Amino acid sequence: MAHRHSDTEIWRQKWFRKLSKDAKLFWYYVKDNCDNAGVWHIDEELLDFQAGVADLKKVMSELKGRMGFLTDDKIIIKGFIEYHWGVITRTHKMKNNIISLLNTHHIPNKYTIDTLSIDYPSCIDTGNIKLNKVKQNKIEQNIEPDEPKVPEPAPKKAIVYPSLPELLTYFTDYARKEFTNINTEAVETEAKLYHSIRTGDKWVKANKKKVKNWKLDVQQWVLSKRSKLIDYDQKKSTRLLPSNDTAAFIEGVKTW
Repeated sequence: MAHRHSDTEIWRQKWFRKLSKDAKLFWYYVKDNCDNAGVWHIDEELLDFQAGVADLKKVMSELKGRMGFLTDDKIIIKGFIEYHWGVITRTHKMKNNIISLLNTHHIPNKYTIDTLSIDYPSCIDTGNIKLNKVKQNKIEQNIEPDEPKVPEPAPKKAIVYPSLPELLTYFTDYARKEFTNINTEAVETEAKLYHSIRTGDKWVKANKKKVKNWKLDVQQWVLSKRSKLIDYDQKKSTRLLPSNDTAAFIEGVKTW
């Protein structure tokens, strides 16, 4: 047994109030006896027997724009599908049934991925049902719909390595920052050696890992070469000096 929605406000609507009693009865009769696509197979004898409506043409003229003749033996209710079933999505439980009925009634219909879109005769209101024309054309031409595009990952920024002059400047500045007194010549030599090794290996370290932050790599290099980079005189000055008594004793031995 089919169930139909009923608009309780219809009795207050001006268009319905203006209908004759037969037209009002006919409206509900067709709505209750049509199929799930809103199509009623005309049976004037049964209509007259069950509802007492004898003049089909008269009531149809009153309901013009809300019902229409689909064929000589079928009447269709305007906007019936969207009113009773809403938008027919791909997963809608009534999709297959409604599509089958539309095909049976030879009502042209086209589909998109997400919605069922119907080309109704002029008497039918398509309501809010929308048609994706691009996908429709592809379906008509038997072209598979495009696969959803996966956004491409943003390109990685290329690592910019320093030129020799830039490297010398940074190498020297960092060495001065870390050590009190540096041997400028030794720092320059070590910086050139570093640059030669890294560029020769295409900035790949001995552990086979690419140098991603050259400044951090320089800092680690400088700290590991401390003994080579500080001034030799500064290293000597850090040694323990003899006490005054020892110095005097040494001077006394020299005078003997």
